[in-house]
Amino acid sequence: MMPPAPPPPNGAPVPPPAGVNGAPNGYPAGAMNGGPGYTNGAPAGVPGVTPPAPGVPAEEVSISPEMTEEEIAAAIAAEKQKLQLAQQAELDRLAHEAAQREAAEAARLQAEAEARAIAEAEEAKRKEEEFLANIEVEVAKSAIDHIANAPGRNLYFTVPEKLVAGKPAKIYINTANSGILGGRHSVRLEAGFNDWKLDKFDTSMKPAGPGGFFYADFVVPELAYCLNCVFEADNMYDNNGGENWYEEVHYGKTKEEVEKYFHDKKIYEAALEEATKEIEVEKYEQGNRKEGVPEGELHKDGRCVVKSDLPIKPGATVQMMFNKAMNPIGGDGKIRIHVGFNKFAQGFEQEITMELVKGAAMDDQNYWWGATVKIPPTAYTVDMVISDEAEDAWDNNDGNDYRLLVKGGGNATNEEWDARIQERMAYIAIQKELEAKRQKEALRARRLRKAEASKKAREVTVRQTQHILTTEPTHPVAGEEVTITYHPENTNLGMAQEVYLTGGFNRWTHPEPPGAVKMEANPDKLGVGSAVTCKIKIPEDAWMMDFVFSDGIAEGSTYDNHFGKDYHIPIEGSTEEKPPLHVVHVSVEMAPIAKV
Repeated sequence: MMPPAPPPPNGAPVPPPAGVNGAPNGYPAGAMNGGPGYTNGAPAGVPGVTPPAPGVPAEEVSISPEMTEEEIAAAIAAEKQKLQLAQQAELDRLAHEAAQREAAEAARLQAEAEARAIAEAEEAKRKEEEFLANIEVEVAKSAIDHIANAPGRNLYFTVPEKLVAGKPAKIYINTANSGILGGRHSVRLEAGFNDWKLDKFDTSMKPAGPGGFFYADFVVPELAYCLNCVFEADNMYDNNGGENWYEEVHYGKTKEEVEKYFHDKKIYEAALEEATKEIEVEKYEQGNRKEGVPEGELHKDGRCVVKSDLPIKPGATVQMMFNKAMNPIGGDGKIRIHVGFNKFAQGFEQEITMELVKGAAMDDQNYWWGATVKIPPTAYTVDMVISDEAEDAWDNNDGNDYRLLVKGGGNATNEEWDARIQERMAYIAIQKELEAKRQKEALRARRLRKAEASKKAREVTVRQTQHILTTEPTHPVAGEEVTITYHPENTNLGMAQEVYLTGGFNRWTHPEPPGAVKMEANPDKLGVGSAVTCKIKIPEDAWMMDFVFSDGIAEGSTYDNHFGKDYHIPIEGSTEEKPPLHVVHVSVEMAPIAKV
């Protein structure tokens, strides 16, 4: 044991107690602020300690001589964490300011881009409006002016450069640039619009000065979407190598819109023609249709059954009344009146639930129901039948309908009959729509019956051929996979070492057939011997699967093609309809044979 150190001489400073490694008061060597290995109180090289971020003032660690090593370490760690938080806060502030500057710059650039786009759009619109407004002026300029601004080596050009629907135009040809028409002096333009379907014309082109220029005037139709043309001289044609020349027409309807317009126009004109014919019959048959029709009231079985509260006149609104006394129609419930005009020329035009007539007599002979009916200006008879509210039971006056004359009817103006034509067109359209719906439902029902019959027939075929061929599922479905099992021993391929299936779909017409597939040996589930199987993916649009079997795919292989008929299996759920079978009747006329 070392002896204690001698006391210092009188007046000498007393050193602090010796610590670890000679550091005063137990501090580690270099632990003092500014000592070697420390910076601002933090140990140099301590992991995780980084210099302060710019703008973050460094703070000294407050260390007391009485602190233990653990307390010193905790104080340093706390100060380190505090420094890291301050650094992160400063970095976050700087990043936020940078993001704000970037966002402001992006917003400025976006605003400038939008402003440029608006300005460009406005300028384009201004030029477009100016172009459209000046077409007539531009076309009216002299040929010399047009040729002066013409493209250099083009065969032809138009004025305006973009043809506009409904506007005048000129077309120029420079025969000097044509290997066919060069040097010829009589040039014609053969042209039309909309792929030669609209306003075809043939005209002589006028000479336009030296250089082989000729031109022709024309007007672009409102419904044009393109110009088609060829140039001819002395029976020689410059027709773009047989493709004809083509120019698009602008500021009009598209090809689809024009085709729809003409399609709708054709339907409209056909409906107008049909309605006009029917209205003409309705107008001129009024004498026959009015014959024997009572006016004011209709009597049956000794009592009045139909009448109105006011005189029935063209354009009037009246209450038509029906006497339900001793008539079981509707039982205790309400009844409905179904009204037409001019001997039901347009079927039921008004269908109304009737109400009891207030104040009307009610006894064994009177039980009046009424409904408000508007009489058209073209009516000369008003026609009615009655039904119960459910329209299950009907009273049509024993097949004669209930009918009254319209007083003064039949004297409608042409304008009123024209309006009737428009009504008839709507009526015809509705009837055709209903008929199409009925036919569609009938076709659907017929197809369901046919499918059910085909399914039953398929089940019979499956039972008859299961010793040769089976499928899983029994009724294959489009878009799914089917497993085909084949028993070659029961066919002419009984000695085959390998079996291939060559398949197709839709009576061999499908563009994606499975081709030749080698079948794999498989234990026979039916117990009739060996079998081979393969899997086939059925396309979504397949309605029939077709195949044959063979012992190879090379020339000379033996095939089982079901005695020349091939194997065919119907497929359910196809996206395509099976085409109808077209039956051809063939008749043969035999020459007479004389017996000797």
